[in-house]
Amino acid sequence: MKKITISLLLTALLSTVSAQKVALVLSGGAAKGLSHLGAIKALEEHNIPIDYIVGTSMGSVVGSCYAAGFSVEQIEEILLSEEFQKWVKGEIRNEFNYYFNKEEDNAAWVNIDFSIDSSLNTTINSSLANDLSINIELVERFARESLVANYDFDSLFIPFRAVASEIFTQKTVVLKSGSLGKAVRASLSVPFFYRPIKIDNQYLFDGGIYNNFPVDVAKEEFNPDVIIGVNVSTKTFEEYPYEQDDKLISQAVVYMMIDKSEPSSVGESGIYIQPDLSRYSSLDFDKVKSMIDSGYTTTIRHIDEIKSKITVRSNPEAIIEARQKFLKQRQDLTFGGIKFHGYNSKQRTYIRKMFGQKTGTYTSEEIKTGYYKLVSEDYFKTVYPDIVYDSINNHFDFHLYGRPRNNFGAGLGGLISTRNISHVFLGLNYYRFDKFFSKTNANVYAGNFYKSASVTSKFMLPGRKRIYFGPEFLYNRWNFININELLLKDSKKTIVDMVDRYIGLNMGMPVGAKYKLTASFAGFNNNNEFSNTTIINSTDTLDEQKIKGLKYRLRLSTSTLNRPQYASSGKAIDVKFTYYDLSEKYAPGNTSTITNPLETSHEWVQAKLKIEQYFNVGNSYSYGYLLESAFSNQQDFATFTGTIINTPAFNPLSDSRSLILQKLRAYNYVAVGGRNVVSLTSKIDFRLEGYLFKSLNQIISSSTQSVQEEPFSFKDIFLSGTAGLIYHSPIGPIAANVNYYDDPENQFGLFIHFGYVLFNKSALD
Repeated sequence: MKKITISLLLTALLSTVSAQKVALVLSGGAAKGLSHLGAIKALEEHNIPIDYIVGTSMGSVVGSCYAAGFSVEQIEEILLSEEFQKWVKGEIRNEFNYYFNKEEDNAAWVNIDFSIDSSLNTTINSSLANDLSINIELVERFARESLVANYDFDSLFIPFRAVASEIFTQKTVVLKSGSLGKAVRASLSVPFFYRPIKIDNQYLFDGGIYNNFPVDVAKEEFNPDVIIGVNVSTKTFEEYPYEQDDKLISQAVVYMMIDKSEPSSVGESGIYIQPDLSRYSSLDFDKVKSMIDSGYTTTIRHIDEIKSKITVRSNPEAIIEARQKFLKQRQDLTFGGIKFHGYNSKQRTYIRKMFGQKTGTYTSEEIKTGYYKLVSEDYFKTVYPDIVYDSINNHFDFHLYGRPRNNFGAGLGGLISTRNISHVFLGLNYYRFDKFFSKTNANVYAGNFYKSASVTSKFMLPGRKRIYFGPEFLYNRWNFININELLLKDSKKTIVDMVDRYIGLNMGMPVGAKYKLTASFAGFNNNNEFSNTTIINSTDTLDEQKIKGLKYRLRLSTSTLNRPQYASSGKAIDVKFTYYDLSEKYAPGNTSTITNPLETSHEWVQAKLKIEQYFNVGNSYSYGYLLESAFSNQQDFATFTGTIINTPAFNPLSDSRSLILQKLRAYNYVAVGGRNVVSLTSKIDFRLEGYLFKSLNQIISSSTQSVQEEPFSFKDIFLSGTAGLIYHSPIGPIAANVNYYDDPENQFGLFIHFGYVLFNKSALD
């Protein structure tokens, strides 16, 4: 019996020593890499052992999760979550999406960040995607597992390698130690899409640039007996796509990195798996379930081949026990401090106050709150976070790396329209950061209808409760005299030339994460010229209205809308309380029934509310509403036209601000409307909108061209609406709308435009 027992032990020992070692190689492929999880799921179900994992780009994301002890079910839950969709889209979770630093929307198509140093050398730093969420989520999710492995990827639940690229020497870089989250983030740094990550003092890019199917890395690092290679990156076109090349060239970087695979590289003993993903693109991150299913189904088709080449089997119970043992070693994620890299002492003091200066520890939520507060300002969007354990003090530290920062930003855009309201837009931002942080925004609109120039500065006071103050300068000119409308019927037009000059001082502070409270004081000097008739001769002189005064305002606002215009999700609230004190000087022209100049004083208080919200029903339909109201004790100006152009206006449609809609203007009104958005494709929407406007006292013109207010009546409800197709291009909307206004001067119109129909605010707005 003793001899038999010894024999069995020796047999088991020899069997263990000679057992096959299996390496799983996962290629890059952007969204297609989600199918890797399906392959792992199939292997696990059939008890195929996975002893090593090597991954590139998205292959490193899925592979690292499994290597760090996440189960297939846990990984699938992450990939199917709304959070994951936000990460890949560059969106921030609602509770961390701080509104305080959001600037007013403008007509920019593209924005470029750049730096100018003391030698006048210019460096452009830009990326297509927002990486702020994915950066911190990766390092946070892998911080504790990295510590359990003592920052050695061989000591993870499954030994792992992430593959990246160093472009200066054009070499593949194999990452095998350090912060796992940082290594994975470096592996998926697609050029011009995500910013590169610096590891060991080298900038690293996506591993797919030089090695998208790293079988050679698996052989060199682990020398396995069998390699299972899952390649999700395929040649997109067998021949040049002549008819589609213009449309597809924007994805050239992705195409440059795909199909660097050689099936025979896995060797005769290996298995090559290539899921059929031909119907998906590399950007179809919303097709998670289908991608996983494709990887699973294809692997199941290969399962007999896999079992014939891999004779050993894993023990499910033993794997669960080993995983639990590995994860049980994790420590609570509490932070003892914040470490800075690339910041001077004054800058560190400013940033540290964002997190709240503490003598004790920070929770993970406190760290993320401070981080998202910081990066909500565009200037700090280049920072990179990391989480590393301090073994001396026995706590984690949050590290902030100051990657090359941009002290300038530029925006270029405008509006191309079928009406004569087209214009070009140029914006410029300047940032300065030392003990304090400040930014100055300047923009210019130039066109026949609209000209504007504005400069706004903000000086941020350091502290957890952030406050800013700064001056604002504004010049606007609207010329309604020579607008050629593309209307569906003949119409007479109001003739107005309006000029705003505005100088003010603003102070703002956050109210929670979502709201911003702004107090402002401003002086303005406006000059308006207009005719009292819809037909003007070359010999006519226009009435002239000069308005000088002061404005005091308190404003509470928030917005989570997904677009500056033609939104389909989110919510926006804007509440304003304003006091006006001004004087009017009126000089009549020869179209006026008034013969003598007039000078009067005006003062009034105004409250205005605007709420816009959308509700999503599935992936292809959303509906929403717009509610707006204004209440004031505003007084009449000298003439009807002079009153109308300075009266609160309801502007429900994209072109409303470019029209003087007399029946949609009143001192006191309530307006409401519904919006329906049908997504025909991921980029094309059909919109159908309708609105009701009711003034409490309608303003009409008397026989003497002065103001006459009609008493309240339920019958005087005015309608407006639109139906249109909108293509959401990467740089702005391309839209064709048929618009209706219950207004004699602008009843039906066809409005086609490219770009955002956005303007700076007006002095009395």
